[in-house]
Amino acid sequence: MSTFTPAVRKWIYGIVAAGIPILVLFGTVAAEDTQVWLNFAAAVLGLGAAGLALPNTPASTDEPPTHLP
Repeated sequence: MSTFTPAVRKWIYGIVAAGIPILVLFGTVAAEDTQVWLNFAAAVLGLGAAGLALPNTPASTDEPPTHLP
C-alpha cells in the first residue's frame, strides 16, 4: 500500500502551496520559479499513483484484459 494516499497527497499539496509564497517572501525562491516548484511537487507526489499500474498489470501481454465484456 502506498503511503501517498489521496488524503496525504492533498495535505502535502496544501503545505507546499502555502510554503512556497513564504519562501518567496524570505527570498529563498524567486517569484518566477514558483510554478516550477509546484510542478515538481505534483510530479513527485504523482509517482505513487503512477506506480499503481505495475502491480496491477499482468506479467504476460498474451493474456486478454479481464475487464472487457
